Amino acid sequence: MQAAITYIAALGRLIRVSSFLTYLENRLAQALRSLLVVALSASAFGTELVGIRYSDSPLYTRVVFDLSAPPTFTSDLLSNPARFFVDIRDAKLSQNFKTPFIESIQFRGVRFGDRNGSLRVVLDLTDGKVPKIQTLGPNGPHGDRLVIDFPHEVVESCVAEHDNNIVVVVDAGHGGEDPGAIAVNRAMEKHITLSISQKVQARINRQPGFRVVMTRDRDYEVPLHNRYRVAQNTKARLFVSIHADAFHNPRPRGASAYVLSQGKAQSELAKWLVQNENRADWVGGVSAWVDSSCYAEREKLKFLNVKGRQEALAEAVSVGKKMLHSIDSVAEIHPKSFDSRRGEYQVTDAGFVVLSATAIPSILVETGFLSNPQEARLLSTDAHQSTIANAISDTILRHFCENPPRYTDLAEGKVACDLEPTTVVYKVRRGDSLSVIASRQQVSVAAIRAANALTSDRIYPGQTLTIPVTN
Repeated sequence: MQAAITYIAALGRLIRVSSFLTYLENRLAQALRSLLVVALSASAFGTELVGIRYSDSPLYTRVVFDLSAPPTFTSDLLSNPARFFVDIRDAKLSQNFKTPFIESIQFRGVRFGDRNGSLRVVLDLTDGKVPKIQTLGPNGPHGDRLVIDFPHEVVESCVAEHDNNIVVVVDAGHGGEDPGAIAVNRAMEKHITLSISQKVQARINRQPGFRVVMTRDRDYEVPLHNRYRVAQNTKARLFVSIHADAFHNPRPRGASAYVLSQGKAQSELAKWLVQNENRADWVGGVSAWVDSSCYAEREKLKFLNVKGRQEALAEAVSVGKKMLHSIDSVAEIHPKSFDSRRGEYQVTDAGFVVLSATAIPSILVETGFLSNPQEARLLSTDAHQSTIANAISDTILRHFCENPPRYTDLAEGKVACDLEPTTVVYKVRRGDSLSVIASRQQVSVAAIRAANALTSDRIYPGQTLTIPVTN
């Protein structure tokens, strides 16, 4: 009897275990079915179209598809009416997708549809020029992208018109799909450099006898070599490239100036910056197809204002030192930008591609480091951008007002320089002394005392001093 009871108890436990295993099996099968549904859904729509952006540059209209993954696609140009379609396989619109508002030269509208399981995107165009289409991987704030460039009908003359103005080319670094450095506060270098460049342009253009040509005036990409070719094509007297870079740690700070290297950049910092700036040409993948045949022809021509290599380099160094002097009055400069033993500003040599216009004095200005939290905040503000822009533009104006180039209205007395202000405001920093400030600002201690009604040489951090500008 006892054996029967033991057998029945064991059988009950076995049934319960079996039931539990069956329960587990059912739950596992359900989970696997759910995972299969998700997997099938993901494979059915492996790519999402997150957004569409566009920009009009002088040479092309660029349309960018922001995607969640690298696309597999086919495309073609159609006529009557002009339109370009892209079929993205296994794709769908993102849940947060918003159709862009369009006011473009060539891109008139966008439509969407299903084409045999693919997402069809149709771009309505004003004309039917064959575009350049390419894919780009993640870079900076952007993920995977499909980039379509529609060329414009541009008739460019290789003969430059005579211009009695002093032409200055201002180059806003980076742009378009190349954001440049990303600040710790997520500000992008391309936006900061464009804002500063536009302020420099406005300030210089107010002075009669001067004209600024921008390498870009909106958020689009310009190949590095084409940037300095703008200076050659416009018979520019000076090329200034404006940047705001970043380093691999937050400590470096301050502005610096670079000219074309006669050898190799020596410091670790300069080498890193050279590598970083020169990446811009392949980040966006534009330079391989932009037509520069006219530029090549123009390079064979010789103009009255073209200088020898050494003369152009000497002038660039001179302007660079003056520019650091002006910036130092209103903002910090990099410690390596001033030689305290010799009491003079230092312009670094570097092999930036953008400075290759050796016949034209060319300078690259680093306005600060976006990797430094304090400078990132400052460079993101309109007030500080204006301060830096004024220092740059006033330096350029004073340089040419003191050294008017031949065959210009300024040299011939048809226009006159009227430069203001004649003073700058300097905020005293920790470790400053009146003699150090006087040395850096290239004025006498007596002149600073007189301008500020000082009865002694005692100053304190945070104090503002009026510095007389010397010509």
